[in-house]
Parts: sequence; C-alpha cells; structure tokens
Amino acid sequence: MNEQLKKEIAAKAAEMADPNYIKRKMLDDLVAQRASITRKIKQIEMELEAEACVQ
Repeated sequence: MNEQLKKEIAAKAAEMADPNYIKRKMLDDLVAQRASITRKIKQIEMELEAEACVQ
C-alpha cells in the first residue's frame, strides 16, 4: 500500500473517531435531502403553472 493511501486512511479514521462525525454526516445528509425535495417542489410548481396557463 502506498504512503499517500496510508495517510488518507489514517486521516479518515481520525475524522471518524470524532464524536461529532456521525452528527455532521447525518446533518449533511438531511441538508442534501432537503435540497432535493425543494427542487422537486419547485419543478412540480412550475409544471402546475404551465398546466394552468394551457387551460
């Protein structure tokens, strides 16, 4: 295993050992889900507006 890979693994292990790592990871996931849901809502709103204009 090369030295760079060893350093990256050691850095990731140290990061994961941080007690707040899981909380930050979960928060990041929730923020990403919220952004995805917000995009979907905007898309549906635009589709509904387009549909209303056609009628």
